[in-house]
Amino acid sequence: MPAQITAAIDGIRRLDGEANLLGHTYILGVLHHAWLVAVAEVDGQQFPVNDPHHRLDDFHYLSGDGGPFETIEVPGFPGRYALVVAPAVR
Repeated sequence: MPAQITAAIDGIRRLDGEANLLGHTYILGVLHHAWLVAVAEVDGQQFPVNDPHHRLDDFHYLSGDGGPFETIEVPGFPGRYALVVAPAVR
């Protein structure tokens, strides 16, 4: 049976000058950043909302551009977000 890990995202905050959010979580004791990139869907295409640092493009590149990310709602923040979790760099 595959192992299941449950993690909560803490400290979610809006990044200055953009629509994206950042939080953190610990997975197996390792600190990870939880990037939440604000997106809009138009005619089946996913577009970033106020993403001046092109984070969505970077995440598509790193993921092999397998198509649009699934999106979620984040309580307390309007809109929909693509969630990408990555290990934090020391």
